Amino acid sequence: KKDENDWWVVKASAGNGGKDIWVMTRAYYDEVISELPKGETFVIQRYVARPMLWKGKKFHFRCYSVIRADMTALLYHMAYILTAGFDYSKDDSVDTMDSRRLITNLSVNKAIEGHPGQVPCNVKTEYPQLFGRISVLWGEVAKACSSFMKHQTSAHHFEFFGIDVIADEDGTCWLLEVNRL
Repeated sequence: KKDENDWWVVKASAGNGGKDIWVMTRAYYDEVISELPKGETFVIQRYVARPMLWKGKKFHFRCYSVIRADMTALLYHMAYILTAGFDYSKDDSVDTMDSRRLITNLSVNKAIEGHPGQVPCNVKTEYPQLFGRISVLWGEVAKACSSFMKHQTSAHHFEFFGIDVIADEDGTCWLLEVNRL
């Protein structure tokens, strides 16, 4: 039996556009490490085992959110669903190791024939349990960064973010990344 916890995602910390994302297991570690550009900083995170699927494809939500100067975190109910380019499979044989079934980045997948692009979604009504969990997750992010943001120059300041969140089959939500807009 394969170890579902032996899947990892490596991303260039200043990357953009999905060209600098690698998925690896212990079996492909050396191959991936040899491809990484020298002199860059990378983030590694555990791959979400058993992701929730949308029409057979791995997906994530691009949610829009605000953190206000008082550190309250707000989540907008409308989001986008962004999918992988091909149906999901974690078969790690060499012939099927096409990252476009594992990576949900729009820039990587949008040129694939039949790819749906950004699919509008009312997370609050279509995925109500996930909306609550994403809201809690975003509140935890605000709490974690509060010591860095406690010196606001105005009580009216706020910051707008796009947050990428993936859910697994059990409904656990995982933060992929935060984009300051």
